[in-house]
Amino acid sequence: MSITVFRDSNYRGQQQTFSGEVANLRNVGMNDAISSLRMGRGDRWEVCEDANFRGRCEVISGDERDLQARRLNDRIS
Repeated sequence: MSITVFRDSNYRGQQQTFSGEVANLRNVGMNDAISSLRMGRGDRWEVCEDANFRGRCEVISGDERDLQARRLNDRIS
């Protein structure tokens, strides 16, 4: 199970792959900078607007080409 996050929409720009939880994306240089994401088939990941799994959280269960539609563009921490 893994998720790859991208700085730009359409799976472009700086990317980073995670296989487990990350409480604060600031530590890996991706805080409030994610615009699209990809994950394995059948995977489900919870993403939150604030560090340490706080603020508005949403479960994502598939690739997202542009997080703007979910109002999460550049907001995941």
